[in-house]
Amino acid sequence: MTLPVDEVLTTTRAVRRRLLLDVPVEEQVIEECLEVALQAPNGGNRQPWRWIVVRDEVQRARIAEVYRRCFAEYVAELGNPGPSRDLDSARFLADNLHRVPVLVLPCLVAPRLPEGSQAGSWGSLLPAAWSYMLAARTRGLGTAWTTCHLRREAEIADILGLPPGIRQGVLIPTAYHDGGSFRPARRAPLADVLVVDRWPRPERRTRELLADLDDPFFFDHELDHLPGMMLLSAALDLVRPAGADPAVTLTLDFRGMGELDAPVRLSADSPDSTGRLWQVHADQDGRTIMTGTIEQGDPAETSPGSPSWPVQPVDQRLVHRRRAENVFVGDLVESEHDWRVTVLPPPAGHHLDGGRTAERLIEAARQFVTLLEYADNQRQEGTRFVLTRLAATVPAGPSAGAVLSWAKAGERGNRPRYDVQILDADGRAVGSVTVCGRALSDAAFRRLRGRPAPLATTSPGSGERG
Repeated sequence: MTLPVDEVLTTTRAVRRRLLLDVPVEEQVIEECLEVALQAPNGGNRQPWRWIVVRDEVQRARIAEVYRRCFAEYVAELGNPGPSRDLDSARFLADNLHRVPVLVLPCLVAPRLPEGSQAGSWGSLLPAAWSYMLAARTRGLGTAWTTCHLRREAEIADILGLPPGIRQGVLIPTAYHDGGSFRPARRAPLADVLVVDRWPRPERRTRELLADLDDPFFFDHELDHLPGMMLLSAALDLVRPAGADPAVTLTLDFRGMGELDAPVRLSADSPDSTGRLWQVHADQDGRTIMTGTIEQGDPAETSPGSPSWPVQPVDQRLVHRRRAENVFVGDLVESEHDWRVTVLPPPAGHHLDGGRTAERLIEAARQFVTLLEYADNQRQEGTRFVLTRLAATVPAGPSAGAVLSWAKAGERGNRPRYDVQILDADGRAVGSVTVCGRALSDAAFRRLRGRPAPLATTSPGSGERG
């Protein structure tokens, strides 16, 4: 196969699903690829590498078993990443690694690694590993770059019988592929990653946030603290470009409750001038009450659409709202495997009307969780759900017509976590919201807040930080 250099460099992709797992790879072909790899640059021409090629079926199975455990740990740490073709492809590789005919592990000969920068050491190995993958591409082979196994590097070393000082750099599954074409991957624009002459100064934005107890949305029910949705909305307002409604990925930890009688200092820091990624922080009287990250993407090409059937809002009391205009979900619909609600649009002029897709979908998910706490988790009347963490991947564009789905997961205890999927009007997953919190009785909540008597609240439950 003869390919232009630029095509080889831009279309050598991670190949997983398209590998021909039952087709053997000739030893000579692998050695040709390795001969090319040995010409890669390395510091001082020391060539500090060893190349482990694993063909034995038993050895591959043992490595694959360790790899699957590493991958399961990785997925668990992701929490609720939402729909992802990349993750599905990676899962396929984890499930089938034992079937890949050749596993190549480039290793670094390094009895000791420097305590400071290790770029010089690994920089003498990893370019050679990439050269191997490029050479494989030109010979009709598919490869994938993975380091997931390094979570249990010692176990892999024991399987391979590696002596001390031989350090694994990467695992490269190798097999022939189905023969189809490959395209360059989607990448961030060059302008977003290019720095000329000097790193740009980081951008910092700040604002002071005061509780407005007359706000018809945030304070439409009795609260003795700042609602989490108020902090979330203020943080998004701080970083969102004027007039834009971008896709948003965020993780926010609520460390404490904000009081009503003191201002909150909200800050957002972006490491560069792109304005995509922000570290956000909220503190009050020297206490951190919220911290996390917000990453903004491009507007989505498609939006959830509009419901094709009339949807009535759920009774506002069931989601701890006094005003009907603040209800953003329809009635619960139960199936054998999940619960669902339809997201409703806000009325014109509402705080969440226009350019606030992230807030609308997250508030709808919060209301959905409130319903689930009573309908599925059998909470008693008066139970308070105190929000501790939000993680969301939210599409841009209108939210009306979206459906929220939660797969039934059994008893969740007093620190529940709800992984809610966002579906468009055609049932396709387009995002996710994870809601974590603490379920407290009224008495436990009053002890937490140091309050001697219960607040006057709406039935069946009471207001929460949300």
